[in-house]
Amino acid sequence: MATLPGTYVRTGLSANVRINALVDVMLAGNLVEFRQIMIYHERGTRIGNGIYRFTYQNWNPDFTPQIFLNNNPTQLADGLRTLNSLMGTVTIPSAATTADNVMATYNFDYFPIYALEGFMYRSVDVINVGAQGPVTNYTIDNAPSNWDSLICDFAFAMCMEKLILDYDLWKGRLVFAIGPQNLMDGGGDVISALETLKNNAEERANRALDNPLLKATPYVAKPTQYYYESLLVGSSGRSGAHGGADFGKLRGWKINKYLGRTL
Repeated sequence: MATLPGTYVRTGLSANVRINALVDVMLAGNLVEFRQIMIYHERGTRIGNGIYRFTYQNWNPDFTPQIFLNNNPTQLADGLRTLNSLMGTVTIPSAATTADNVMATYNFDYFPIYALEGFMYRSVDVINVGAQGPVTNYTIDNAPSNWDSLICDFAFAMCMEKLILDYDLWKGRLVFAIGPQNLMDGGGDVISALETLKNNAEERANRALDNPLLKATPYVAKPTQYYYESLLVGSSGRSGAHGGADFGKLRGWKINKYLGRTL
């Protein structure tokens, strides 16, 4: 499976083609570093006979974790441990006593595709009811393509909200961002920075929601007398600003602008 260039982040993870396009193209630059976070030499928590759990799940499969047993500088060979990358666990049959310890270096995705899918679906619903004009019932599949930036801005704001919630409710979730030495002193300015990112994305999206033409038909301009007259059978061209052979034609966003794009 392909990855974003120079990263461990896989592309095309969603079953929905449009979500893949939005995540892999429009959101990639904002979220890529959150989706390939390195954790070095974390000591696992023993949860069963030879089973050790680590803080973060959703390990990126294109990074090979390094597993160490009892502070031995030599990595355990593949045949001596079993990884569950989705759950973030390592099973070592030989590590059967509480005196044993297992350490791992791994790379994980803080925003797995199922979370981003949910944020996309919610974003479309917000635009359906939040923008000026009649309530609509678009889905992620048939929403106008000029909603793409709004969908991504709202989804990004939701990502930042998740980070803020994880910090407020469980500081350990953000140890990768602020370092363990800063957990007790408030984490520096990390929350302020996240709130700024969240607010900036929401402000961009809300400005678009305030546009009374956002839900107008067609989506590029409010219908006018000239537009409707141009649809009449046998109508002739007009002179002036709306005249000529192109009278009545609409130039706007293509619904499948991003669909099918290869990375």
